[in-house]
Amino acid sequence: MSFTPEPDPPPLIPPNWRPRFTIKRIFALTTVCCVLFAIWQGLLRGVDAANVTSAMEAKFWVVILVTLPMLLMIIAGLIEPCRRLYAKLRRR
Repeated sequence: MSFTPEPDPPPLIPPNWRPRFTIKRIFALTTVCCVLFAIWQGLLRGVDAANVTSAMEAKFWVVILVTLPMLLMIIAGLIEPCRRLYAKLRRR
């Protein structure tokens, strides 16, 4: 009886796999979004300068400024898989 070894299982990640976004792109998008929202907030405060911003509104803008760039990256990363899924479902 001869012994034949089992073939190696395929790798979990294909060898030519690369991340969709580099750290440089994430930082660039975050910077652009933060600058745009800072300008927008400055314009809003300039129009309504007589009214003092409440603490709750300030916390809301801080949360939005921190989470929006990452949310945009997640949405941008989901566009291609959704497009492929749509094309696959349309072929059926």
